[in-house]
Amino acid sequence: MIDGVERIGVLRVVALEGTDLDDPELRRTCWWITHLLGHLVTVLDAYGDGLDALRRRRPRTTEAELVWSLLPPLTAGTDAVVVAGRLEPAYEVGGDVFDYALGPTSASFVVLDATGHDLAAGLASAAGLAAYRNARRNGKGLFEQAESVHRTLEAQFGGSVYATAVFGELDTTTGRLRYLVAGHPSPLVMRRGHVVKKLASGRRPLLGLEMRTGVTLGEEHLEPGDTIVLYTDGIPEARDAEGRTFGLPRLVDVLERESAQGIPLPEIVDRLVRAVMQHQDDVLQDDATLLLVQWTTEGQALLEPGRAR
Repeated sequence: MIDGVERIGVLRVVALEGTDLDDPELRRTCWWITHLLGHLVTVLDAYGDGLDALRRRRPRTTEAELVWSLLPPLTAGTDAVVVAGRLEPAYEVGGDVFDYALGPTSASFVVLDATGHDLAAGLASAAGLAAYRNARRNGKGLFEQAESVHRTLEAQFGGSVYATAVFGELDTTTGRLRYLVAGHPSPLVMRRGHVVKKLASGRRPLLGLEMRTGVTLGEEHLEPGDTIVLYTDGIPEARDAEGRTFGLPRLVDVLERESAQGIPLPEIVDRLVRAVMQHQDDVLQDDATLLLVQWTTEGQALLEPGRAR
């Protein structure tokens, strides 16, 4: 079953004896039924706790409950852009959030990481995300979006909590990417299955701390099929029992290896996060967040098995 582009389950269909299972009309009907049920399951999920209770393997912390209530769907797609994200640990996450907005000719996105791993970090993330959405929905650009988050955190927490972030705007008609990095790990660009560069421009100070340094806007022109890789420091800084970090080279290696297998974008995200979890024996010392944004001419087909590039 699929809700738009997010695979949420499997539906078993039992056909009558003698039915031609290769009948195109039968397959088309099954396709529509599964998509309709996927939408219904997602819509009904908002009106009760039954489905969520079935999915949970153990209780969430209060801060994790707060963060998950704020997140958009983990996967989404249009004819021009596909987005896939993931947060871990799913039941204890505190300060990491991401958001995006997909329009007819553009895609806006952010990854935000507030300091701490408690409810205060969750509250800071919630306040920062609200400030970002408010600025974006009021038609403000990247400078104003970042400044809105900065002013909100500074006013509410007085410098006791700050955040790093990456703000981005992608023109899906031309491939022009404009971005702003606030004390956050630099995004990567993956092209034809290889990480080809780190986006090192577009800098501003940390959000929530008064720091008088310059602000610059970064710009990159993507090629069709390019993927922007955004992540929080919990991924490269993940440590195993001997204290060895997961590291950026391993992050790049897993991205390239999984991309070469032609699997859908959301599954690349899942496999990378799984590799990070295994590196730490499933015990994260910090929140680990990954968001992939792909500019594409194949659209939602990239979410189907065997169609990823």
